[in-house]
Amino acid sequence: MAERRAVVSNDVLLDPRVSLAPEVRVHVEQTAVRAVLAVPLTVSEQVVGVLALVDGAGRLFSAEDVQLARALADQASVALENARLYADAEQRRLESDTLSGLVRTISATLDLAAVMRHVAGAARELCGSDLAHILLRDPETDTMSTQYRAGNTMADVTRILSAIGAVQMLVYGWLWHESRYGPGDRP
Repeated sequence: MAERRAVVSNDVLLDPRVSLAPEVRVHVEQTAVRAVLAVPLTVSEQVVGVLALVDGAGRLFSAEDVQLARALADQASVALENARLYADAEQRRLESDTLSGLVRTISATLDLAAVMRHVAGAARELCGSDLAHILLRDPETDTMSTQYRAGNTMADVTRILSAIGAVQMLVYGWLWHESRYGPGDRP
């Protein structure tokens, strides 16, 4: 498919143009499949797949078969691109709806807890994570603790302790240590 053209083989096991992985060769040898017509599915000059027609030994694909397969491959390529464009547009719509909902919440209330829960929920939703936390720092104890969260609480991160040269995070009772922070780089 590197040449982006239709390939017709009357016997894929004997055709020197066809390179089969060993496990595929074994599988084909155990079947009656020998003839193949393969047409690339292209989107924006990129091969994204193949429309493959297979048949038993002795099948000779005609020029009309190739022409029809090309037309069907073109339609499949258009459908694939339309599906991708629709998914992209739907994702942008979801992001826009989520952000506009967040703006409405921020504008409509002075309830900090409601706003922060909405921010955590929006972050979780837009980033596709299971859980989002907003941790706030207590300057007296130099710790951060979860004040607002959204999503699955199974992966509960409750407290981050700041120390010179280290950040320690308590996750599931295990201590995680990251030493990339220097004395002036406290989170």
